[in-house]
Amino acid sequence: MAVYAFFSKHSTTAFIGEAMELPTAPDNTLFMTTLQSSYPGATGMKFKNPKTGALRAVAVDASGTKLLPPSDGWDDKVFTVITSNARSERGTMSVWP
Repeated sequence: MAVYAFFSKHSTTAFIGEAMELPTAPDNTLFMTTLQSSYPGATGMKFKNPKTGALRAVAVDASGTKLLPPSDGWDDKVFTVITSNARSERGTMSVWP
């Protein structure tokens, strides 16, 4: 079964914009092209580690083409898109099976 992501644009105070589902590949990775087609300039994602409270970057494979799932999976996390331009659009993503 594929895993899909809920992606919503947001401002600093409230969620705005349309939801978007981003499917993962059969190996449970997320193609960078899938992320970038929705958010041009995206270079990766990060999420808040619930155990430490620190932000953790999502690993990218050696070829730079896939985002690797966190060690404990995509579930129950809210992801923020990292972009190459700090002024570009950002968003959050929750992933569910």
